[in-house]
Order: sequence, then structure tokens, then C-alpha cells
Amino acid sequence: MGIHASKVYDAYHELQNISHFEINQMYDEIKFVDDAEYSKKICLDKNPKIVLAGSGMIEGGRIIHYLNNHISDPKNTLLFVGYQGEGTRGRALINGAQEVKFFGEYHTVKCQIASLSDLSAHGDQADLLQWMRELDTAPKAVFFNHGEMHQAEALCVKVQHDLGWKCTVPKMYQEFTLPEE
Repeated sequence: MGIHASKVYDAYHELQNISHFEINQMYDEIKFVDDAEYSKKICLDKNPKIVLAGSGMIEGGRIIHYLNNHISDPKNTLLFVGYQGEGTRGRALINGAQEVKFFGEYHTVKCQIASLSDLSAHGDQADLLQWMRELDTAPKAVFFNHGEMHQAEALCVKVQHDLGWKCTVPKMYQEFTLPEE
């Protein structure tokens, strides 16, 4: 996914302030890896490098292999550039966890942990409300089932107040009968 997302720069030059020359320079310096076995070899290489990995909040994927080989080295830095949800390894690391569990074992965190919160690609409350206002027809029911509970509940209240829509934040195992057309 990261490789394909990077190629978006090629398709939308007019929407950015990065020149075609700079994009090509970036591509000249980057090695895109789409082979899992090659990625594992990179994991074992102890030479300095920067690895960009889409990780799903470190809940799976190749990033776990990188952690397995590099989390115990204080010379390394794990830099988060997106939101890390509650209950995820990513959030635990940002909150200062001294060890994390993966591959069935606990691993001591000795690498440096840093975070840039300004690079999240998710829309915020204002973006979501604006998108909802532009719908041609109001939905019969709205369910917020993603994100942190208190934020989902706040958005639900805002949608009910501002748009007058029926809105729910489902609880685990809660069932609903949807209105018929």
C-alpha cells in the first residue's frame, strides 16, 4: 500500500508544492520493497537506514520483523507519524511502554521513541461534518464504530445537534435492526 500511495505524487502534481524534479530525486534515493523475503533480509541488516513501513498501529505486518531485530538497540529510533489508537502497540510505545509483546514473547524497548502528530491523514470532526453536510440525502441512521470512544461519542452528539440525524456509537456485541428502504 505504501508503494502505491507514494505514486500518488506522480498523478497529482498540481495539488502539491513539490516539483517534478524533486519527486524524481526522491525516487532516486528510495528503494521500494514489495517482496517479503527481501524485506526480511533488510531487517537483519544492521547498517544505518531509514525504513518507512505502514503498520496498522504496529498490530501486524512487516514492521513486527523490524521491531524484532531493532527495538533493543538504543541507537535506533522508531518514529510515529500517524495516529495510534488506544489498546495498540503503537499507542503503548508512544505512552512509554518499557516492553511490548509480539511473536509470543515480551521484548524490551531500548530504541528511542518519537512522534510527529501533524502528519495524520485522517479527517477531523470538522472534515467529517462538512462531508456529511454535502450528502444529497440524510441517512436514516449513523453509526460511529471507529476511533476512541469519547471522541466517537462527542462526534455523535455534534451530528445530532448540528444535523438532527439519528446517531449511535455501538457497544461491543450490540445488535441493530436497520430501517427498510
